[in-house]
Amino acid sequence: MGTGNWGIASNGSLGEEGNWKSGLTYQAGDIVTLKGEDGVISYAVNDKWADYTYTMKTSELYLSASLYYNNNQIELIDY
Repeated sequence: MGTGNWGIASNGSLGEEGNWKSGLTYQAGDIVTLKGEDGVISYAVNDKWADYTYTMKTSELYLSASLYYNNNQIELIDY
C-alpha cells in the first residue's frame, strides 16, 4: 500500500498508505459496506459500523475491490 491507498482484508487488517492496523474481520457470507464521502472512508461488516474512519488526502475517491474465491460477489451501490 503506497501513498493514496487504503484497503481492508478479511483478517481485519487495514492498510493505510503502507501502514497496517487492526479492524473488523469478515468471512464468507458477510456483507462488507464501504462508504467514501468527502475524502473520508468508513466501513461496516453486516451493518455493524467500525469505530474507524480514514481521511484521504483528496476528496476524489475511487473505490474498488478484489475477490479471492470464484463464488464471491460484489455489488456497487451509489447512495
